[in-house]
Amino acid sequence: MKHNLEGAVWEITMGCNMRCKHCGSACTVPLVGELTTTESLQLCDELAELGLKRITLAGGEPFTRKDWHKLAQRLSSFDINVCIITNGWFIDECVVNKALDSGVDFICISIDGMESVHDSIRKKGSFRRCLSAIELLNKKNLLTTVCTTVSEKNYSELDSIYNLLHENNIDTWQLQLAVPMGSMHANLGNKTLAPGKINNLLEFIDRKQNNNKKFPRTIVTDCIGYRSKLSVKVRAFYNEKNTWGGCQAGKRVIGILHNGDIIGCTSFRNMQYVEGNIREKSLKEIWTSKNTFSWNRKFDSNTLTGYCKKCQYKDNCKGGCSSLKYFTNKTLTENPYCAYKQDMEVFKRVVKQIKDLQIIEKLITNSLECKSYNTAEEALKAFLSKAPTSLRKKHQLGFVYYQLGQYEECYNISKELLNNNPKDSYALQGTGLALAKLNKVEEGIKLLRKSIKYASNKDQLKDCYNDLAKVLNENGQSRKALNVCNKIKHQSL
Repeated sequence: MKHNLEGAVWEITMGCNMRCKHCGSACTVPLVGELTTTESLQLCDELAELGLKRITLAGGEPFTRKDWHKLAQRLSSFDINVCIITNGWFIDECVVNKALDSGVDFICISIDGMESVHDSIRKKGSFRRCLSAIELLNKKNLLTTVCTTVSEKNYSELDSIYNLLHENNIDTWQLQLAVPMGSMHANLGNKTLAPGKINNLLEFIDRKQNNNKKFPRTIVTDCIGYRSKLSVKVRAFYNEKNTWGGCQAGKRVIGILHNGDIIGCTSFRNMQYVEGNIREKSLKEIWTSKNTFSWNRKFDSNTLTGYCKKCQYKDNCKGGCSSLKYFTNKTLTENPYCAYKQDMEVFKRVVKQIKDLQIIEKLITNSLECKSYNTAEEALKAFLSKAPTSLRKKHQLGFVYYQLGQYEECYNISKELLNNNPKDSYALQGTGLALAKLNKVEEGIKLLRKSIKYASNKDQLKDCYNDLAKVLNENGQSRKALNVCNKIKHQSL
């Protein structure tokens, strides 16, 4: 599969005038090995050659690097959209003029609370510097956005921050989660947001997106949301096609470290995931290699664990933001901050409390019609806890298990049904399909053929034939699959 490079974040220096308590990069002073101006300009050319569309120059504090404007100018000369993210301390008229002259598209200023909280996280006096910077940028008509790193320390101030940004004509407000990495990992006084507050955060964002104030537009980064209804709505507010489609690190975006190391994402800071260095290989060679970024390009959703393993969106979502997974769980297989998971936990508690089977039946029917298999599973379990002898519901649960990729569970419930009635065509069908997925293909095919024999009506017979043809085709028996398809046509099913 060809991967097109669209975006990049480049930490042009690790030098910084602040020691922020949540800094994922744990920045202090410029590190040995920082790319020279010549090397950096060559990298700009290589980025353009790969068709890069947008880039964020970050740090550290990018304005502590004296040649930042030369890099911005070279990048913008290729029509690459250039953003600089800054703590705002060094922004004065000279810096703004250089930004305008070098083609910077917008400046993003980090504001992490009102004055006392912001300064306690970053540096005394930094809040006032940010406001002065915003005033100057507005005066110079350079588009200004604000980024807030949300933690338990500033969560209660989000409303106040929003109002402040509205008063100061900020175009866009970007919210991201503080991740336990770098300085944040060691700083217990600035705790990460509790996973249970993710839906509250999404509700807050939704309210701000739909109030009568046009600006700031409130948006989320890839570490917030995923596939819950509310998170989909929040993303669609600023881009109707921007539904979460899995981590794009190494697929469409890259991170560039101060020394030329190439990594999937600068938020995913683990040296085992460095794919190469531009001093040793060209960026094109690193990007186009079949072996680079394999941790994400070849990520197998079947390795997911916990709720992610049973989620119907796992093949698309792949467990959400990679850095959030890694730094909260030390694994890439499960994400405790998934809003969809929390929605399902609420649904599970609610449906368990419903006593009327007719109401649960309606929930099951609606879920199956909408192909909402996770809610169907919970509703079916609730129904069976009250009516454990319902064969129809067990058949439906077996079907749902299969749709969710829970093949062991599908096999177990289908086998239970077969023990009750060895001629149960639906159970034979479910057992056969599950076995085929569990690498017992021939045994599965045998049961699928048997299901045809006991099919009770034309529709079921057609389903049995179709499933048999599908399994045969998926397992390299295309000629036999074609014969089955011809039999379907011949019998006018």
